Amino acid sequence: MGEQNGDVDKEYWGNRLEVNADLVIERHADRRYLDTWVRKLSRIARQLLVHHLGMDTQAAAGQQRLQLLAIPGQLLPVLLVAAATSGKRSTAIVEVARQRLEPDAVNACRGKAGRHDRLALMWQLYCADRRNLELVFHLDRVQSRGVARMVLTSRPRGMVSTTAAFFTKPNIQGLLDDYERATRSRRTSLCSEILRTRHEHFQVFIKRDYKPAFVSKGAQNTFGFAPEWMVLEFEPDLHRVRVSSQSTDVPATLANQIATAFFGVPSEYENESIYTHADKLKGFLSTLIRDPDTLPLVELVSVSTRLLQAPVLRLSDRLNRSLAPTVRHFASAFGNPLDDVEGIRYLKVLWLQHRVKLVFEEGRTHNTFVVRYLDQPLGGDERREFERMMRDRYAITVLSTEKRHAA
Repeated sequence: MGEQNGDVDKEYWGNRLEVNADLVIERHADRRYLDTWVRKLSRIARQLLVHHLGMDTQAAAGQQRLQLLAIPGQLLPVLLVAAATSGKRSTAIVEVARQRLEPDAVNACRGKAGRHDRLALMWQLYCADRRNLELVFHLDRVQSRGVARMVLTSRPRGMVSTTAAFFTKPNIQGLLDDYERATRSRRTSLCSEILRTRHEHFQVFIKRDYKPAFVSKGAQNTFGFAPEWMVLEFEPDLHRVRVSSQSTDVPATLANQIATAFFGVPSEYENESIYTHADKLKGFLSTLIRDPDTLPLVELVSVSTRLLQAPVLRLSDRLNRSLAPTVRHFASAFGNPLDDVEGIRYLKVLWLQHRVKLVFEEGRTHNTFVVRYLDQPLGGDERREFERMMRDRYAITVLSTEKRHAA
């Protein structure tokens, strides 16, 4: 599998993966750059390439590098894959690899420290099916931002068609075009991909002109728009949608338009709110102090300190040790700052080596709260695991701090 300089699919690499193929081709033609690049290849990636190209996998590292440099034409696709790997979250790469590759292939890319070799995984994904790189690209966009959970204000009874027949690129593209025309936005929205997940959810990936911008090359400026990637993930019945985006209004409006077209009646999403009673939260907070090793409390900011002039209290441990002894000591002198849920601005717990921020948003009824968490530090699987852990262990449903609203 090798793309030569004359037949590199620039539409695929440039438009779908945002890889500057011309720059990669230019670097590939530079012998000094290629020499340096081959020398910097990790052992796992080098061994994988040597095996893929039918070379001697038992040869010394130096000999393997010479073998690779002897066939520079076959290294161009590897350089393109490396460019597509740059800047992508490891969690996104590993998540797609576990779905698309055999377990032995994934394990072969794991180093002694337990970390996966990113280029090795991406190369195997590319060799299996180059669309796998698009999955990584899109999933990385989801994980790079928080995910707002929205629910229909009322559930319509009928529908125009089945979800599988409805979620096609031409159909969704037509709805996007209708929106841009109706709003006279002078922007373009592109339905880049629609993926059907193993849970029968439909992920709609939209690339839209975001805000005016320009790029320069020497004295010349090219004016246009900076792009925004939106991801709308609809449940099978479209009752709920998850939104990942930079803007807060347009994605919700587009989701409303898609649901309206699907049901054939005006439909609208609102930010989902699941309420937890204060007594349950107090039990959860008590557990953080009583059982500090299960879910260590590593940071707390509260306005309920019972101190003169009511200063804001901030406790934090940079080494990620539990604050349980500190809170006990403070409580013995001034009262427990965790007793007043309303006074807690936020707290952070340590989970899977991440400091996860939790906030308690007052509900519509007395003594109820919506528990939200900052999900950006976590990968896709990690988010699902954290939400499952909070639900199963503490009977608390947590939602992302991300919210969206329609324009």
